[in-house]
Amino acid sequence: MDVDHALAEVGSFGYYQKKLLFLFITPVTIFNAIQICQLVLTGAQPDFSCQLSKFDIRPGYCGTETHRCPKYVYNNNFTSIATEWDLVCGSAYLIGLATTYTMAGILLGAPFAGWAADRFGRLRIFAPMMALTVIFTLLSPFTRSYYQFVSVRFVIGFLIGGESLVSFVLTTEFLGAKYRAFASIVLSASFAIGLMIYALVGYFIRDWRTLSLVVTLPGILFLLYYRLLLESPAWLNEQLTIVPSSKITTNHNLFDLFRYKSLRKITLVQCYIWCVNGCVYYGLTMSAGGLGRNIYISLCLSGLVEIPSYFIASYLLSRLGRRLTLNSFMLLGGAACAVMLFLPKDHENVEVGFALLGKMSISASFAVIYVQAAELYPTVIRNLAIGMCSMSARIGGMAAPMIASLGMVHHNLQFLVFGVMTVGGGLLGFLLEETLNRPLPDSIKELTLENEQELRPMDKVKLIQEAIEDENDIEMVI
Repeated sequence: MDVDHALAEVGSFGYYQKKLLFLFITPVTIFNAIQICQLVLTGAQPDFSCQLSKFDIRPGYCGTETHRCPKYVYNNNFTSIATEWDLVCGSAYLIGLATTYTMAGILLGAPFAGWAADRFGRLRIFAPMMALTVIFTLLSPFTRSYYQFVSVRFVIGFLIGGESLVSFVLTTEFLGAKYRAFASIVLSASFAIGLMIYALVGYFIRDWRTLSLVVTLPGILFLLYYRLLLESPAWLNEQLTIVPSSKITTNHNLFDLFRYKSLRKITLVQCYIWCVNGCVYYGLTMSAGGLGRNIYISLCLSGLVEIPSYFIASYLLSRLGRRLTLNSFMLLGGAACAVMLFLPKDHENVEVGFALLGKMSISASFAVIYVQAAELYPTVIRNLAIGMCSMSARIGGMAAPMIASLGMVHHNLQFLVFGVMTVGGGLLGFLLEETLNRPLPDSIKELTLENEQELRPMDKVKLIQEAIEDENDIEMVI
């Protein structure tokens, strides 16, 4: 009996699954959302003036190439790393670079954790990475230089990239097929709730160090009850499968994702779609301050508009399927972003409306790709595959600050780039198979046998030989 059938027998969404989803993984996701997007407030650009002398103060003046401003005076009622280390004018790019460092950490952490969790187990990787995440996020507000700060942010990104990936896969593998989409929507909504909570706390706490510390302290609670978690039944089942003992040590790597045509097509399309979603989602989130005059309200709205998109996605996932739902949201979001280039500058409310529509659509598609990827890949390589997809999303996230800066070249030019990328991803998504109500494949062999027509002749012979050997030499491995 495979894991899906076993879960159907004992309960696909019982007491433990509910506790895992709502009491642990959801709070962890809220915590991660705040940490990933922390620079929206702690890196906020202030209004500034240049104080050339006691009586000569020039608003927004940066100086010249030969005579830089000797002292900046900030006019806002908040502090940030920009006010702390004078990251304005020619140094303003360092704020976006700090975000890039965080995404670079996630980029490396996701595939590492994916490989390690497939090899050693989901829980053995998640627990230590979660503990280290809390420790390093507590160190962040005590850094004393920009370079210390970005170094810590890189490590935080690495750890969050790993533990968030493993926590999602762990949750997915504990749930029956009909509840996986619901879980993905809950976790995506949790990310949006994290943004709104962060905006609310930031409204009352205007000092960036105090704000960073306050939103991090709740993470200590995760260290107290992670022992209540259980190892993934899908991973344990794979270790206890009846197979020849000589083959139990088989290790999988990234090359397995490209070995067969079916997996290669899935991986290439998924990587592009994830890259686009990561780039556009974080690009729009980091630009939240530009949606209005109040950065806290803008950030809260940016999170708030995501909530209805997840419920709409949840409704459509079980009716239209994964593929059509994902592609429709990407096409709609891409069109909304692209249109913004052609809007007059004085139509601010219309711009905000299209930006929020784009954010709603890309948020929904970001939730759906997690469900789709988890159902496309077999258990033995699922963590590694989703880790690679997540790595692609972080490459997109790293590019987001640079693309967002195109707005300084031409009004709303960045939104045209976001739109074209997203429409392209929506069209490519039609190349993938529908996975609605399909049991999770456990092995690469199982997936490739379903697509046997795509195998090379020698691969077919090899699979047949392995099947014959399995029948003649089978023993239980514990």
